[in-house]
Amino acid sequence: MDIVEEIRQNREKGAKRVASEYQAGLLALACRFCHAPGDAEDLVNRSFAAVIDGIDGYLERSAFFDA
Repeated sequence: MDIVEEIRQNREKGAKRVASEYQAGLLALACRFCHAPGDAEDLVNRSFAAVIDGIDGYLERSAFFDA
């Protein structure tokens, strides 16, 4: 199932999938910008929450994640 559709159908399950697929890479990136590991974790968690909360506004005109 498409990750966007999964989030829309079941926010909790979709959030777990987003975290499992993207957390390690985003945390590594956030650590480059934050001085403390806790700040990096907070940034990633807030970003995930914003994605989940705003998924209904996602128009799918671009890739959900483009590496």
